[in-house]
Order: sequence, then C-alpha cells, then structure tokens
Amino acid sequence: MNKEEVEIKNIREDSSYEITENNHKITMVNYLDVNEIYSDLFKKLGE
Repeated sequence: MNKEEVEIKNIREDSSYEITENNHKITMVNYLDVNEIYSDLFKKLGE
C-alpha cells in the first residue's frame, strides 16, 4: 500500500479553494495491492 498524509483545502462556494493555517490532514492512499487484499479475504473466509 502506498499512502501519504496531505492537508485538505477549504473549498469555496465558487469551486475555488484556499489553503489556510488550520487545515487538518488526511491519509491519501495512492496504490493498493489487489492480489494481497483478495488473498487475505479468501484466507479469512476459509477459516
């Protein structure tokens, strides 16, 4: 899994955005290994 922490931007009513000092951060996932996810899923379903 490839992820990064990014600050969110405040979106205005006219669809523009602004960056402010008090924005909180979110974790953005850029890549998931589908084979690993399915392998784990089927392993847990088989238990």
